[in-house]
Amino acid sequence: MTTRRRRYTLDASKFNAISMAIIAVAALHINTAHAQMTAPSSPAPSGGTADTARYSEAFARADKNADGKLSKEEAENLPAIAQRFDQIDTDKDGSISKAEYMEALKP
Repeated sequence: MTTRRRRYTLDASKFNAISMAIIAVAALHINTAHAQMTAPSSPAPSGGTADTARYSEAFARADKNADGKLSKEEAENLPAIAQRFDQIDTDKDGSISKAEYMEALKP
């Protein structure tokens, strides 16, 4: 007694539909992975203690003479601050205090 093997055939329309579904799922997963790995281009502080500490450290590194304020030259180490120096210097004393700096970083 011989057994017949049954052949399964897949017509072109089903093959195309399955292929497109696989490609769509792969693209979705790639985009999701990319979104999770990509950092925001201009992070806004959330007000949390980690952000406050990070921004305080950046201020301290930029404040080369440790006088508690940033001159225009010192602000050049923080490009986003340097671009808005005059706007951030609310008391118009020619420097940015730490309070002015932290206020400028609020969303």
